[in-house]
Parts: sequence; C-alpha cells; structure tokens
Amino acid sequence: MIKPSERSEKALVLSSSPYSEDSALVTLAGKEGLFSLLVRGIYKPSSPFKPLLITGNVVSVDYRHRNTGLNTASSLQVDFDASVALASYSSSCFLQLLEEMSLALYRYGDSYPYEEVETLIAALIHGGDPLSLALLLLASFYRSLGLKIETKECVLCQKSQNIVSYSLEEGGFLCAECAEKLSLPSRPKEELYLLKFAFSSFTPEILAKKVPKASGKRVLLELIEHLLSYFDLGKLRSLPLFLEAVK
Repeated sequence: MIKPSERSEKALVLSSSPYSEDSALVTLAGKEGLFSLLVRGIYKPSSPFKPLLITGNVVSVDYRHRNTGLNTASSLQVDFDASVALASYSSSCFLQLLEEMSLALYRYGDSYPYEEVETLIAALIHGGDPLSLALLLLASFYRSLGLKIETKECVLCQKSQNIVSYSLEEGGFLCAECAEKLSLPSRPKEELYLLKFAFSSFTPEILAKKVPKASGKRVLLELIEHLLSYFDLGKLRSLPLFLEAVK
C-alpha cells in the first residue's frame, strides 16, 4: 500500500459542502489551480479547520496527497481572514457571487486568478465598493479564461478615435464606422468608461473607485451573461441577491 505524501500549499478558499456526519469537502484555488480537500471533523466546536468554511479566506494548508481517493487536510494556518466581509450584507453577497461563479467557470486543475481575487477581497474588507470590485472580478475571470476584451481601440479596425460602442461578442470597443456596419447603436459614455474601468490594472486608485449604480449593474450583467452564454452555463442564483444588495 502506497502511503500518502505530505504537501503544503497557500490557497484561497472557494467553497465547502458537507461530507458525512461532521466533515466537509472544501474547494480551494492555489498556484496549481483548483483542488479539493476532505476535512474531517470540521463542524466540531473545537475544530481548528473552521476557517476553511469561509469563502475568501487565504490559508496555508498541509494535507495528505493520495493518487487515488480524497486528499485530507492535516494542519492549517490562516494568512488572510475574509470573515470581516460577512458583517456587511452586500460584501457577503459579493462572496456568494464569487463562490458560485468560480465553481461554474473552473474545474479541478484549472488555472485560477487567486492572487487577483485575494487583492479584490482585501479591498472589499477595507471598505471597497462591492459593485465596482465585482466588475474588476469579472474582468479577472475573462483574462484567466483567455477571453480578451479590447478597451483601447476599435477591435475591428484598430482606430482609437471616435469610439462610440462595444460588443462583447466581437471582443471590445467599436468606432462609429464599425458600429454602424454591425448595426449597433452608440453606447452612453458612462458605459464605455465602465467597461474600460473593469479591464483596468489593479491600482490603489482603481480599487478605491465607486462606480455609478445603474450603469454599473447594466455592464456587470452584460459581462456575466456573455460568460454564461459563451460557456453554455445556467443562471446564477446569487446574482439577483447581489444586484438587490447593491441597489
């Protein structure tokens, strides 16, 4: 019988689900992508593994790796505590949306932008706007999944002047001439700005932005619906809750 090897990894907690009487199956994202751990006794009052029940926590976890069967957690250290976000309803809904989208879009072994997501959660618990951070989260998912959205020039003719619209199906911004060829209407300047904002690099200034609610939710919905359609996924149960929470 081959003995399990001991491994250690820093990872982001994505989800947990009950597994037998007092144990849970926890999904995490680390440098090697998504992986799962069986955590025995996690629901016991004295369990040291309870931080694995909180989406958004960043932990250093030791576990026994098996070539067949489930890997099992053996020890844990919390590097980043996201539980503060649960005190706010809108922040809590952000974490629910993060969890559901992560599990819908990624599979075990898939590369996951866990460092970018950790940055967004840190901004969230330090008072960041959940809607603004959700836009940045969607763009992070787009990048990691290989879906490029051009927000510097027209995606069709590469002109940077007279940008008036965009199409996620085409891959980004459109100039007036190309939008007309595609029979697409001009978009409000605010929505053009919001798409550009979503795909911005993470800087302290960007992470501290607060986008307009109505147009921010419209652009967020477009980004989510395009992803769901592209990967042929069903509706997100957490999305209506999040949109209601940030009204």
